[in-house]
Amino acid sequence: MADFDESREILSRCLGCPENAFDAYREPIDNENDEIIESSSGAESIITFMENKKRWTGTPTQLLQQLGDIISQVNSNIRKSKYWLKAPSRLTKSMTSMKNFIIYE
Repeated sequence: MADFDESREILSRCLGCPENAFDAYREPIDNENDEIIESSSGAESIITFMENKKRWTGTPTQLLQQLGDIISQVNSNIRKSKYWLKAPSRLTKSMTSMKNFIIYE
């Protein structure tokens, strides 16, 4: 998505379009990305977890434990709900499906 944005910006400048001419195009996409991320407790916890980090290394099990600790501080009921990722394999699957939205964010 970032490559497309860069190409779009270069093309718009070459065509003489005003700066930020494609903001009307981006806004609904940005809003949709926000809604998708906000609907996923896993994605929200990953974003919070990585706020002050450039890189993290570990296993899915270790990550799930750390994300669970973060969620418990925010709202302990989320970790007990049926929507929380209870197994490392579910975390991995969730991260794979959400990675483009999280990276874009």
